[in-house]
Amino acid sequence: MKDTQKQIDKETKKLKQKAVNVVLYAHKQLVEGSPADTGLYRNNHIITINRTTNKVNDKANKENNPTTDTMPTITKMKFNDGDKIIIQNNLSYANQLEARGGKSKPPALYRRTENKTKDFIKDLKWV
Repeated sequence: MKDTQKQIDKETKKLKQKAVNVVLYAHKQLVEGSPADTGLYRNNHIITINRTTNKVNDKANKENNPTTDTMPTITKMKFNDGDKIIIQNNLSYANQLEARGGKSKPPALYRRTENKTKDFIKDLKWV
């Protein structure tokens, strides 16, 4: 019985890590697809679980490396089956960028990221 529980725990841990990988993939796509005039938008894709937030990272700038300096803390977050993981950008002009794009980036970054992430999930080996 103990061996069965150990195997279940091991497989559960693997699945949770894959879920974390999906979130990190989506976040990376958002960061890389963001315009980087000042770096503020690029560094303000915020991850939460089961709730939205009004938080803004006003210290973000072009010099920050969004994949290290402002790396999402999803790897440290506690989440359970059925939790809703949300990535959002609360800057006042975020909706405008999503609708119209930036100087060098096309619109619909979040929609395009959602589609890429769905493809990423299809390619994962879940079992």
